[in-house]
Amino acid sequence: MNRLKFKGSDQLYTGEVTPIGKNKVSIEFVGGIPKGIDTSLIEAFTPGGVKFLELTGFTTEYRRVDASLVLSNDGSVFIGEIIQEIDQEKALEDAKTSKKNEMCSICNATIIAGCDVTVSGSMEHFRLTTDDQLNLFGKQIQLMTGAERFEYHEDGNPCRYFSAEEMQKIITATMAYKTYHTTYCNALNMWIKNAETLEEVNSIYYGVEIPEAYQNEVLKDLIAKMGS
Repeated sequence: MNRLKFKGSDQLYTGEVTPIGKNKVSIEFVGGIPKGIDTSLIEAFTPGGVKFLELTGFTTEYRRVDASLVLSNDGSVFIGEIIQEIDQEKALEDAKTSKKNEMCSICNATIIAGCDVTVSGSMEHFRLTTDDQLNLFGKQIQLMTGAERFEYHEDGNPCRYFSAEEMQKIITATMAYKTYHTTYCNALNMWIKNAETLEEVNSIYYGVEIPEAYQNEVLKDLIAKMGS
């Protein structure tokens, strides 16, 4: 729970502030709605005392429901079931947060799992854990110094030597793989952020074709290269 302060008073109240669109805000108090508060200025602080929200102009009491006070900044008052509206807004935001976390987890796992690279006519698999990526970065530096052979290993196999051409091919393929999935996940998150309904959020899954509106220039180029 956060700490709330109102205009003209230094007293702090415990509660949660939930914006409802542009013109309404719901304040759920712990211990009931206090009397005599001036809601023309509402400040919200974290439990540690850091202010993270300041609202002005919400002076009209839209509706009271138990310990929740709903205010408007356009003079409107209750004419419908505001509680349902609050629940729908919260459910959508919760679904977006959950979906973003799910997509990021799948993206990270997909990158770590790695990809196949054809090396000297043989298909080999290379994982991309953090350590693997650091090792490949080191190999790239070795390539720049003119080294001719490189000790490395396919996933699950002993370390062996690769030629400079083979090593460069491995680095290029694995880094392109990581770049694609990182960019793809970023575009997914933009889609999730702008989704307007629960149904739209729930329809998003890892691997789905992203609408062009959420495909950035980098992703479009990567998709074009993959299709060529």
